[in-house]
Amino acid sequence: MRLFTLLLAALLPAILAAPVCAEGLKAGEIWREPNTGIEFVYIPAGCFDMGLDDTAEKDELPVHKVCVKAFMLSRYEITQDQYRKVTTLKPSEFIGGSNPVEQVSWDDAQLFVREMNRVSGQRFNLPSESQWEYACRAGGQHSTYCGQGFLAQLAWGVGNADYHPHPVGKKKANAWNLYDMSGNVREWVEDCYGDSYSGAPADGSPVQRADCPLRVQRGGAWIDGPQAARAANRSGVAPTQRNGLAGFRLLRALP
Repeated sequence: MRLFTLLLAALLPAILAAPVCAEGLKAGEIWREPNTGIEFVYIPAGCFDMGLDDTAEKDELPVHKVCVKAFMLSRYEITQDQYRKVTTLKPSEFIGGSNPVEQVSWDDAQLFVREMNRVSGQRFNLPSESQWEYACRAGGQHSTYCGQGFLAQLAWGVGNADYHPHPVGKKKANAWNLYDMSGNVREWVEDCYGDSYSGAPADGSPVQRADCPLRVQRGGAWIDGPQAARAANRSGVAPTQRNGLAGFRLLRALP
């Protein structure tokens, strides 16, 4: 019995780190990355209408159908403790281990991605903005925000955050078990920013260009009002910019 226990203890890290088979998983089901403890939820393949017709924001048009493959997305925004564990760095202004990391640029998020891939042997990256919006809307179940209910139930924003970010996961999750997508900190995604969706990929892949002065942020922050918290809201920001308003979450690719 003791020999079996020792063998199991030796094999368990490899078992936990083995590729996740999507077959049989349900939307919102949780997988924990063994090296960092970061929780990911299963996002099933599907199609949805991205963007918003009834808006004054031209960069949310045209509404277009996007079909994505299954993937896994971190249940929460990456926290300060997680960022420090992976990179050894402590960049944040609003200190709190369970708070989302902020004061990170898009380039800093890419550093985290590279280190995660190195220490885990897995394949992680930032989500594309279509993957982000698909997950936020839970495949189309949510129309206005990233969840069902009043905004104050879903997000930290200008009306309830008291001008600072809060520990992740304290508000109501969306239908796929994802937290804080409408508000707490804005989230970097992979894409180059464009002022419309004209010519945008329909397969969930990110917009990439050789000349990319702006990268996309999605979701609202602790200082934002309802307009910025909308599921369709997007903004273009220089990839080197750091401030206390923006962090990120992580995507795990599936075979």
